[in-house]
Amino acid sequence: MSAKQRAFTLIELLVVIAIIAVLISLLLPAVQAAREAARRAQCSNNMKQLGLAVHNYHSAHSALPPSGVRGGWGINNGPANFPGSDYAQAYSMKTHLLPYIEQQQVYNAFNFMHYPGPIGAADTWHNFGGYVNQTAYLSKISTFLCPSDGNPGNTNVANTNYPNSIGSFRGYAQINWAPTGPFYQMAWDGLLSDVISFTDIEDGLNSTAIFSEWVKGPGNVTSDGLGMVYGGAGQAIVCDTGTANTVPRGTPDADFKLSQVCQQNPARFFGFKGEYWHLQSTGRGGFYSHTMPPNTKGCFCSEDPGRAAMTVFPLPFEEDPQTLIGASSAHPGGVNVLFLDGSVRFVKNSVNYKTWIAIASKDQGEVVSSDSL
Repeated sequence: MSAKQRAFTLIELLVVIAIIAVLISLLLPAVQAAREAARRAQCSNNMKQLGLAVHNYHSAHSALPPSGVRGGWGINNGPANFPGSDYAQAYSMKTHLLPYIEQQQVYNAFNFMHYPGPIGAADTWHNFGGYVNQTAYLSKISTFLCPSDGNPGNTNVANTNYPNSIGSFRGYAQINWAPTGPFYQMAWDGLLSDVISFTDIEDGLNSTAIFSEWVKGPGNVTSDGLGMVYGGAGQAIVCDTGTANTVPRGTPDADFKLSQVCQQNPARFFGFKGEYWHLQSTGRGGFYSHTMPPNTKGCFCSEDPGRAAMTVFPLPFEEDPQTLIGASSAHPGGVNVLFLDGSVRFVKNSVNYKTWIAIASKDQGEVVSSDSL
């Protein structure tokens, strides 16, 4: 006589399902954490590739790559508007690094006799350069993208998550117009166009940041977040309001006060941060400032009240590269930072502000201990 088979009761089945659900709930965060760890490692590897490219560029040219051009008066008037002028070289540092990250074909597709564009720019020469260089600048370069940032950004163009550092001020320091970071631009101003090499990094290659990351913009101005660039009542912030009469312009103290103004300002200004990796423009393909602590709200500002009142974006950044846009990331707790020695370190949001300022400058004599980041 065969033994009678015993079936699961409803209660037993519910218990089993409940146990499985608990196990999944315990396992899922671990899986998500493992995936983010892999994405962060890939992001770090991308930045290491940029670091290697910087070193190879330096070996070939005995200088760091330029961060663009200081346009001066020639951007909107005068003979400097013509193609082939020095003022046409408003290309980002990443553009100059293309041959050193196995993107020689894209680099060759640029016509550097013309402005980089983009198409749709208000200036005639920029717009024409956009048509000339469209094939090149629409190329999507995976090395310029952090896999943790799932937001596609401006889907009509090729974006970037990796800006280079302008230094510890929000723009050109008002003291002799000299940037504090490993940053120079081809320009009419002797101090701005001074070529920088490794021998100029007096604070040490391992203590000087050259690249970090930022969260790409959401593609609109209908939502808040780290990808948004803020302003004042629908326009840029006038940089020195409330600070020029109390502390010298272009100092960390003044810029930190402006960063606090930015944190309190709710007006959304620009939702396409990170678009156009080939452009030098702050907040687009170009650079960021250590004025802002990691993963804090970013703003655009201008010293010219008339220019700050402009509501059409982008502003003529080649003339007025001011930024309260700092480093940000989709990684929990901090941002990746590339140093000039080629190392990539994860800097926590809680980093001391003085330390964050110190790693931005190339020759200010700050001492950064290995355990302070």
